[in-house]
Amino acid sequence: ELYDDPELIRRCPYLPVLKESILAAKLRPASPTYNQLSLVIASSVAKAISPPFTESADDVAASMRSELEEIIRTP
Repeated sequence: ELYDDPELIRRCPYLPVLKESILAAKLRPASPTYNQLSLVIASSVAKAISPPFTESADDVAASMRSELEEIIRTP
């Protein structure tokens, strides 16, 4: 009910969007390697968007893909 409160929405206009995102939320994928996959994605994204840009975005994406595939293949 708080997400629909007009006074709160006036003070925090993002509440309707937040409510929608909460209602649409899904469980993260079930995977025994979820943490490893998540770390590879996070570090790759950070590398692609943070200076110094020592690799192109395409190279970072290719490296990330390779690392993710390796994690998925490894039992």
